Amino acid sequence: MVDSQLVTMGLGLLTIATAHAAGSGKSLPQVMAEVKQTIPGICLLGLFDTLKYLALGGRIGKTKALIGSVLNVKAATNDERWRTRAGWPGSQSG
Repeated sequence: MVDSQLVTMGLGLLTIATAHAAGSGKSLPQVMAEVKQTIPGICLLGLFDTLKYLALGGRIGKTKALIGSVLNVKAATNDERWRTRAGWPGSQSG
């Protein structure tokens, strides 16, 4: 058993890579080794159009969510540390 530490599309990509490795005639230990090598290379990015659910989940305060909504701030998070960064729409800095 391998803990992929992935969800949604990341898990789908890992499943496709696993099927490809298995279909190429590799042994189970070789497939498992390839899967374990593939996992760190998959990165997920979450983009939020609204701060509502971040506030409801307790990730940000209600005041920050209100101000962010008024200023049209968008939030993004990645799977490395699941920290939330907020920025202006189209901006590259958080």
